[in-house]
Amino acid sequence: SPKHVEVQVDDNGTTDGNFDVRAGSTTIGGGTLLMRVKGDGNVGIGTTAPGATLQIGTHSNTIPSNTALFVSINPIRFSTTNNNADYGSYLKPGYDAGPNPDVSVLTLGTRFSTTDTDVLTLYGNEVGIGETTPNSPLVVISPDNTDHNAIIGAYTNNLSVGVELHHYGLRGATTTADGSTVLDTNQKLMLDAKGTGHLLLQTYGGT
Repeated sequence: SPKHVEVQVDDNGTTDGNFDVRAGSTTIGGGTLLMRVKGDGNVGIGTTAPGATLQIGTHSNTIPSNTALFVSINPIRFSTTNNNADYGSYLKPGYDAGPNPDVSVLTLGTRFSTTDTDVLTLYGNEVGIGETTPNSPLVVISPDNTDHNAIIGAYTNNLSVGVELHHYGLRGATTTADGSTVLDTNQKLMLDAKGTGHLLLQTYGGT
């Protein structure tokens, strides 16, 4: 048979100025708390003591008084085309208890066909791109080590002229960004690791 849930809006039987939205009971203060609006205007979902204008989930210690949105543990997700939840991006909070002291972590990632990929991670005071536990102020991990894929690039406004750092060294950018088209057969700059103990530095094309 069909079931229904009673939702009540009440003051929890107190005079503190708060009111609650609860489900599953007709008794004041009973049932499951769904949302609380405090007398100071703060709204809590999943918490009885919201410390921000909107708080989702519980917290410990003290939330800074100027906080507009506080989200506990779970990622914030954004959808893309046609509101399809299989695609989009996310912000994911976290921490690493391994180091001493613990490290606060915030990760920006993308979602494609239900697969999450962490792209950029703030790890304490260090930053990782393609790396979730960077051990230097900035760590960049390339998705592969093919010749035309730069790890870091600095270009002019058309992405065709500039300087690139590759897995084998430093070179002038002489191809399109995807490496498919050669723009200049003469290297303007090449600093290339040529094996253990060897380094090639030249200002023209060659091997």
